Amino acid sequence: MRLNVYTRWVIFNDDMFKIQSTCPKYMKIPMRRKVESMLHAVGVGRHSKEEVHAMMVNDLKQFSAILGDWKYIMGDQICDVDCAAFGILSQVRWCTPSACPGNAFLQGGEFKNATDYMDRIRNEFWPDWGDIISKAT
Repeated sequence: MRLNVYTRWVIFNDDMFKIQSTCPKYMKIPMRRKVESMLHAVGVGRHSKEEVHAMMVNDLKQFSAILGDWKYIMGDQICDVDCAAFGILSQVRWCTPSACPGNAFLQGGEFKNATDYMDRIRNEFWPDWGDIISKAT
């Protein structure tokens, strides 16, 4: 999760503020500094953007390997772990700028099991996803 926060609010800060147009412009620099400070304190902010992107892609590959051919992480039934994983993965896939290697990795089709997993959860629990998203933008 911290990798995604760093990617979205430090590396792609300008892009995120374009997406989040309701945030006042005067908050942009103080918000970025606060996020950078917090991420530095937990260690993620001590890495270069290339290292952060490599870690993100590696984490996605590891997730894909753990998921394998299972419907959900623990088998055929959804569990709390799937809810947490979906929350994080959906941010990378649908809320992170396309220039992010993690987003590109998920969009590239190389690890279809992970995107199928996300689509399965989205379609099962949010059949009105498109309507919700269109109202939010």
